[in-house]
Amino acid sequence: MALPSFLTGHGLWLAPLLIFCARLTDVSLGTFRIILISRGMSRWAALTGFFESLIWLLALSQVFQHLDHAINYVAYAGGYGAGSGLGVLLERRIALGVVVVRVITRDDARSLVEALAKEQFGVTQVGARGIHGRVRLIFTVAKRKHLRLF
Repeated sequence: MALPSFLTGHGLWLAPLLIFCARLTDVSLGTFRIILISRGMSRWAALTGFFESLIWLLALSQVFQHLDHAINYVAYAGGYGAGSGLGVLLERRIALGVVVVRVITRDDARSLVEALAKEQFGVTQVGARGIHGRVRLIFTVAKRKHLRLF
């Protein structure tokens, strides 16, 4: 697929910019698709994969149509690298999934357990024996996006 004629008159910078942006987008979508797969959201993962591969094909076609311009190779690789970084940032921001928070303490933990319960976190307590004597094990499951509350 060639660039429309009104775009090609803008010099050599437009094709590399489009290639970079396309790679940035498709690699970020790839990261997001993996998250969706890991969460069992197969329909959304399939839809995301469709757009990811479509954008990738468009970027690659621009590189192959302009093999004589090395800047397109740099834009392709740069978009991939930037897309990897952006994908990680998006994953952290979205923070899908859950984590188990474990607290091991020798102190009285009633106030901690009450505070967690007040915030609607499920809490499990277990008495145990550690190397230095009796301890309390406190477990709670939280969404990753709520982890900063701890």
